[in-house]
Amino acid sequence: MRATLFYAIVASTLSVMRLTTPATADVLSLRADEWCPYNCTPGSDRPGYMIEIAQEVFGRAGYQVDYQLLNWMRSIAETRSGRYSGIVGAITAEAPDFVFPSEALGMISDGFAIRKGANFRYRGQQSLEGHTVGVIRGYEYYEGIDAYIKKHAGDRTRVQVTSGEDALEQNLKKLAAGRIDIVIDDQNVLNLAIQELGLNDRLEVAGNDGALKPAHIAFSPADDKAAEYAAILAHGINDLRASGRLDEILRRYGLVDWR
Repeated sequence: MRATLFYAIVASTLSVMRLTTPATADVLSLRADEWCPYNCTPGSDRPGYMIEIAQEVFGRAGYQVDYQLLNWMRSIAETRSGRYSGIVGAITAEAPDFVFPSEALGMISDGFAIRKGANFRYRGQQSLEGHTVGVIRGYEYYEGIDAYIKKHAGDRTRVQVTSGEDALEQNLKKLAAGRIDIVIDDQNVLNLAIQELGLNDRLEVAGNDGALKPAHIAFSPADDKAAEYAAILAHGINDLRASGRLDEILRRYGLVDWR
Protein backbone atom coordinates (compact mmCIF):
# COMPACT_ATOMS: atom_id res chain seq x y z
CA MET A 1 0.00 0.00 0.00
CA ARG A 2 2.80 2.41 0.89
CA ALA A 3 4.57 1.55 -2.39
CA THR A 4 1.39 2.20 -4.38
CA LEU A 5 0.87 5.55 -2.70
CA PHE A 6 4.53 6.45 -3.16
CA TYR A 7 4.52 5.80 -6.90
CA ALA A 8 1.21 7.61 -7.25
CA ILE A 9 2.79 10.66 -5.65
CA VAL A 10 5.86 10.35 -7.89
CA ALA A 11 3.68 10.01 -10.99
CA SER A 12 1.70 13.08 -10.00
CA THR A 13 4.89 15.03 -9.34
CA LEU A 14 6.32 14.02 -12.73
CA SER A 15 3.15 15.16 -14.48
CA VAL A 16 3.39 18.57 -12.86
CA MET A 17 7.11 18.82 -13.64
CA ARG A 18 6.48 18.05 -17.31
CA LEU A 19 4.01 20.91 -17.47
CA THR A 20 6.26 23.34 -15.62
CA THR A 21 9.71 22.55 -17.05
CA PRO A 22 11.85 25.66 -16.50
CA ALA A 23 13.49 27.50 -19.39
CA THR A 24 16.87 26.65 -17.86
CA ALA A 25 16.84 23.05 -16.68
CA ASP A 26 18.52 21.87 -13.50
CA VAL A 27 21.68 19.90 -14.19
CA LEU A 28 22.06 16.25 -13.24
CA SER A 29 25.75 15.31 -13.44
CA LEU A 30 26.70 11.68 -14.16
CA ARG A 31 30.21 10.25 -14.19
CA ALA A 32 31.84 6.89 -15.03
CA ASP A 33 34.70 5.46 -17.03
CA GLU A 34 33.75 4.34 -20.53
CA TRP A 35 31.78 1.09 -20.38
CA CYS A 36 30.01 0.73 -23.67
CA PRO A 37 27.21 -0.26 -24.43
CA TYR A 38 26.07 0.95 -20.97
CA ASN A 39 27.82 4.31 -21.19
CA CYS A 40 29.93 5.25 -24.21
CA THR A 41 31.48 8.41 -25.68
CA PRO A 42 29.86 11.61 -24.33
CA GLY A 43 28.24 13.77 -26.98
CA SER A 44 28.22 11.02 -29.62
CA ASP A 45 25.15 9.73 -31.44
CA ARG A 46 25.41 6.59 -29.29
CA PRO A 47 26.44 7.74 -25.79
CA GLY A 48 25.32 4.44 -24.23
CA TYR A 49 21.87 3.06 -23.61
CA MET A 50 21.89 3.99 -19.90
CA ILE A 51 22.76 7.55 -20.85
CA GLU A 52 19.98 7.67 -23.46
CA ILE A 53 17.52 6.41 -20.85
CA ALA A 54 18.70 9.04 -18.36
CA GLN A 55 18.49 11.81 -20.95
CA GLU A 56 14.92 10.92 -21.89
CA VAL A 57 13.62 10.29 -18.37
CA PHE A 58 15.24 13.27 -16.69
CA GLY A 59 14.70 15.53 -19.70
CA ARG A 60 10.96 15.01 -19.33
CA ALA A 61 11.28 15.84 -15.64
CA GLY A 62 13.01 19.15 -16.34
CA TYR A 63 16.65 18.17 -15.94
CA GLN A 64 19.64 18.49 -18.24
CA VAL A 65 21.99 15.49 -18.04
CA ASP A 66 25.70 16.34 -17.90
CA TYR A 67 27.53 13.08 -18.65
CA GLN A 68 31.33 12.98 -18.74
CA LEU A 69 34.02 10.33 -18.44
CA LEU A 70 36.07 9.96 -15.27
CA ASN A 71 37.99 6.97 -13.96
CA TRP A 72 35.84 4.67 -11.86
CA MET A 73 37.49 5.18 -8.48
CA ARG A 74 37.29 8.98 -8.79
CA SER A 75 33.71 8.73 -10.10
CA ILE A 76 32.68 6.91 -6.93
CA ALA A 77 34.71 9.07 -4.53
CA GLU A 78 33.74 12.44 -5.97
CA THR A 79 30.08 11.49 -6.36
CA ARG A 80 30.07 10.20 -2.79
CA SER A 81 31.32 13.61 -1.65
CA GLY A 82 28.49 15.35 -3.52
CA ARG A 83 30.49 16.84 -6.36
CA TYR A 84 28.45 14.87 -8.92
CA SER A 85 24.87 13.57 -8.87
CA GLY A 86 25.38 9.94 -9.85
CA ILE A 87 27.52 7.15 -11.26
CA VAL A 88 26.62 4.98 -14.25
CA GLY A 89 26.72 1.18 -14.42
CA ALA A 90 27.09 0.51 -10.70
CA ILE A 91 26.21 -2.61 -8.74
CA THR A 92 25.30 -2.28 -5.07
CA ALA A 93 28.53 -3.86 -3.79
CA GLU A 94 30.61 -1.11 -5.42
CA ALA A 95 28.88 1.75 -3.63
CA PRO A 96 26.52 0.35 -0.96
CA ASP A 97 25.98 3.76 0.65
CA PHE A 98 24.63 5.26 -2.59
CA VAL A 99 20.92 5.62 -3.37
CA PHE A 100 19.83 2.99 -5.89
CA PRO A 101 16.56 3.08 -7.87
CA SER A 102 14.11 0.24 -7.29
CA GLU A 103 14.40 -0.67 -10.99
CA ALA A 104 17.68 -1.86 -12.50
CA LEU A 105 18.91 -0.59 -15.88
CA GLY A 106 20.38 -3.91 -16.96
CA MET A 107 21.89 -7.21 -15.90
CA ILE A 108 25.63 -7.77 -16.14
CA SER A 109 27.92 -10.81 -15.94
CA ASP A 110 31.69 -11.18 -15.80
CA GLY A 111 33.12 -12.39 -19.10
CA PHE A 112 36.62 -13.56 -20.02
CA ALA A 113 38.51 -12.20 -23.02
CA ILE A 114 41.34 -14.43 -24.27
CA ARG A 115 43.56 -14.70 -27.31
CA LYS A 116 42.01 -16.82 -30.05
CA GLY A 117 43.04 -20.42 -29.78
CA ALA A 118 43.78 -20.23 -26.06
CA ASN A 119 42.42 -23.15 -24.08
CA PHE A 120 40.43 -21.48 -21.28
CA ARG A 121 36.95 -21.80 -19.79
CA TYR A 122 36.04 -20.41 -16.39
CA ARG A 123 35.15 -23.15 -13.91
CA GLY A 124 35.71 -21.38 -10.61
CA GLN A 125 38.67 -19.38 -9.37
CA GLN A 126 40.97 -22.40 -9.60
CA SER A 127 40.72 -22.16 -13.41
CA LEU A 128 42.54 -18.80 -13.21
CA GLU A 129 45.65 -20.45 -11.76
CA GLY A 130 48.63 -20.33 -14.11
CA HIS A 131 47.25 -17.30 -15.99
CA THR A 132 47.97 -13.57 -15.74
CA VAL A 133 44.65 -11.80 -15.31
CA GLY A 134 43.92 -8.14 -16.20
CA VAL A 135 41.30 -6.28 -14.13
CA ILE A 136 40.31 -2.67 -13.43
CA ARG A 137 40.90 -0.87 -10.15
CA GLY A 138 37.71 -0.34 -8.14
CA TYR A 139 35.57 -2.79 -10.10
CA GLU A 140 33.53 -5.34 -8.18
CA TYR A 141 33.67 -8.81 -9.74
CA TYR A 142 31.87 -12.06 -8.99
CA GLU A 143 32.66 -13.45 -5.52
CA GLY A 144 35.11 -16.16 -6.62
CA ILE A 145 36.94 -13.78 -8.96
CA ASP A 146 37.13 -11.05 -6.30
CA ALA A 147 38.56 -13.56 -3.84
CA TYR A 148 41.23 -14.56 -6.37
CA ILE A 149 42.16 -10.92 -7.07
CA LYS A 150 42.48 -10.11 -3.36
CA LYS A 151 44.44 -13.29 -2.66
CA HIS A 152 47.05 -12.45 -5.30
CA ALA A 153 47.11 -8.64 -5.00
CA GLY A 154 50.64 -7.40 -5.62
CA ASP A 155 51.69 -10.45 -7.66
CA ARG A 156 51.83 -9.14 -11.22
CA THR A 157 52.44 -12.61 -12.59
CA ARG A 158 48.88 -13.44 -11.52
CA VAL A 159 46.90 -10.19 -11.39
CA GLN A 160 47.55 -6.85 -13.10
CA VAL A 161 45.33 -3.93 -12.09
CA THR A 162 44.75 -1.05 -14.51
CA SER A 163 43.07 2.32 -13.94
CA GLY A 164 42.10 5.35 -16.01
CA GLU A 165 39.27 6.31 -18.34
CA ASP A 166 40.55 3.88 -20.98
CA ALA A 167 41.46 1.03 -18.60
CA LEU A 168 39.64 -1.64 -20.61
CA GLU A 169 41.33 -0.59 -23.84
CA GLN A 170 44.70 -0.80 -22.09
CA ASN A 171 43.92 -4.30 -20.84
CA LEU A 172 42.75 -5.60 -24.20
CA LYS A 173 45.83 -4.25 -25.96
CA LYS A 174 48.03 -5.93 -23.33
CA LEU A 175 46.12 -9.15 -23.94
CA ALA A 176 46.58 -8.91 -27.72
CA ALA A 177 50.31 -8.25 -27.19
CA GLY A 178 50.67 -11.35 -25.00
CA ARG A 179 51.51 -9.43 -21.82
CA ILE A 180 48.50 -10.90 -19.97
CA ASP A 181 46.37 -13.99 -20.60
CA ILE A 182 42.81 -13.05 -19.59
CA VAL A 183 40.83 -9.81 -19.29
CA ILE A 184 37.80 -9.93 -17.03
CA ASP A 185 34.94 -7.50 -17.56
CA ASP A 186 31.25 -7.53 -18.42
CA GLN A 187 30.59 -9.86 -21.36
CA ASN A 188 28.67 -7.25 -23.41
CA VAL A 189 31.40 -4.66 -22.79
CA LEU A 190 34.17 -7.06 -23.85
CA ASN A 191 32.44 -8.11 -27.07
CA LEU A 192 31.83 -4.53 -28.16
CA ALA A 193 35.28 -3.27 -27.15
CA ILE A 194 37.05 -6.07 -29.06
CA GLN A 195 35.00 -5.21 -32.15
CA GLU A 196 35.58 -1.45 -31.89
CA LEU A 197 39.33 -1.88 -31.33
CA GLY A 198 39.56 -4.06 -34.44
CA LEU A 199 40.86 -7.04 -32.47
CA ASN A 200 38.26 -9.61 -33.59
CA ASP A 201 40.89 -11.60 -35.46
CA ARG A 202 43.06 -11.90 -32.34
CA LEU A 203 40.74 -11.94 -29.33
CA GLU A 204 37.49 -13.63 -28.32
CA VAL A 205 35.24 -13.90 -25.27
CA ALA A 206 35.27 -17.32 -23.65
CA GLY A 207 31.86 -17.24 -21.98
CA ASN A 208 30.94 -15.78 -18.60
CA ASP A 209 30.79 -16.76 -14.94
CA GLY A 210 27.05 -17.52 -15.12
CA ALA A 211 26.16 -15.00 -12.41
CA LEU A 212 23.87 -12.08 -13.29
CA LYS A 213 23.97 -8.84 -11.28
CA PRO A 214 21.63 -5.84 -11.61
CA ALA A 215 23.33 -2.66 -12.83
CA HIS A 216 22.11 0.86 -12.03
CA ILE A 217 22.62 4.54 -12.21
CA ALA A 218 23.22 5.21 -8.50
CA PHE A 219 22.97 8.58 -6.80
CA SER A 220 25.14 10.45 -4.32
CA PRO A 221 24.39 9.86 -0.62
CA ALA A 222 25.44 13.49 -0.07
CA ASP A 223 22.74 14.84 -2.41
CA ASP A 224 19.43 15.75 -0.72
CA LYS A 225 17.62 15.02 -4.00
CA ALA A 226 19.09 11.52 -4.47
CA ALA A 227 15.89 9.71 -3.41
CA GLU A 228 13.89 11.92 -5.79
CA TYR A 229 16.26 11.15 -8.66
CA ALA A 230 16.00 7.42 -7.93
CA ALA A 231 12.20 7.54 -7.90
CA ILE A 232 12.06 9.53 -11.15
CA LEU A 233 14.35 7.04 -12.87
CA ALA A 234 12.48 3.96 -11.60
CA HIS A 235 9.16 5.40 -12.75
CA GLY A 236 10.65 6.54 -16.04
CA ILE A 237 12.17 3.18 -16.99
CA ASN A 238 8.77 1.56 -16.49
CA ASP A 239 7.20 4.21 -18.71
CA LEU A 240 9.79 3.57 -21.44
CA ARG A 241 9.22 -0.18 -21.20
CA ALA A 242 5.44 0.15 -21.42
CA SER A 243 5.59 2.49 -24.43
CA GLY A 244 8.08 0.33 -26.36
CA ARG A 245 10.64 3.11 -26.34
CA LEU A 246 13.05 1.04 -24.19
CA ASP A 247 13.21 -1.65 -26.88
CA GLU A 248 13.96 1.02 -29.48
CA ILE A 249 16.90 2.34 -27.47
CA LEU A 250 18.30 -1.12 -26.75
CA ARG A 251 18.09 -2.18 -30.41
CA ARG A 252 20.51 0.62 -31.28
CA TYR A 253 23.11 -1.27 -29.23
CA GLY A 254 22.17 -4.77 -30.39
CA LEU A 255 20.56 -5.60 -27.04
CA VAL A 256 17.18 -6.78 -25.76
CA ASP A 257 15.29 -6.01 -22.55
CA TRP A 258 16.98 -7.74 -19.59
CA ARG A 259 13.63 -8.73 -18.05
